[in-house]
Amino acid sequence: MKKIQLLSLLALALPASSYASLEIYKVPGPDLSNTIQAQTRVLELGDAPTESGCITWNGSANVYGGTGCTAGGAGFTGGDEQPSSTTRTAGSLGIVDGSDLRIIFDANETSGDSINLDDLRLLLLDPTNGNVIFSADLADPCTAAGGVAGVTTTGGLCTINPTLTGNGKNDALIRLDAVQAAAFDTAVHNWIVGGGSSLANVRIGLLANVSGPTSGGFEGFYVGNRATFDPPVPEPGTLAIVGLGLACTMFARRRWARTELRPFSAA
Repeated sequence: MKKIQLLSLLALALPASSYASLEIYKVPGPDLSNTIQAQTRVLELGDAPTESGCITWNGSANVYGGTGCTAGGAGFTGGDEQPSSTTRTAGSLGIVDGSDLRIIFDANETSGDSINLDDLRLLLLDPTNGNVIFSADLADPCTAAGGVAGVTTTGGLCTINPTLTGNGKNDALIRLDAVQAAAFDTAVHNWIVGGGSSLANVRIGLLANVSGPTSGGFEGFYVGNRATFDPPVPEPGTLAIVGLGLACTMFARRRWARTELRPFSAA
């Protein structure tokens, strides 16, 4: 009971917009199919040396470009959004809490053509009026989980270093860390306590600045849950079967080796 009371007090104490940090934790991420891309795409940027795009919500429709950027806060100019960009509800993406949310940045570049993810802001938007419930920024310099290959930080820039060519081949998989996932949940709780409906109805928007691309095609940002985007983890039963198979193989090899070494004896 005390724990619940403490969480409620914490929710009321926090501002609606908490500029938290996102972390890149896998490069490359999954190779998304065209179907998954169509179902989860939130922001797509045109191919240019510098790209800026914003997609937000005003309570009844998507808002693009400078107006959308203003709604999401300072630091973005917009204008490079493609018509496929759209906000989506958390429910349509299967997101159930902060730890479940995933973002994929698809650097659609040729192999060896690095790209800078200068700024990325995640927005949770009130579906009735477009007000910001929660926001999270990619830190400057970027935050990368320990041991993540393919990401470098130079001069405050978060640089993705593609090793493959093509759409969906050089994804950076991004998530909220444990602390920020808790802040996400608290902000949503606070919004619901204040009269909001449910996380399922909340609109998700993105603001992004990208620089350095010289080849390839449009850069895409996709939002979903861990079940859709996280690399598959073998089931315990599968691991047990594989382990048993390896054990049987080793046993058979040892028996074969002993048989081969056994001296020949005439009848």
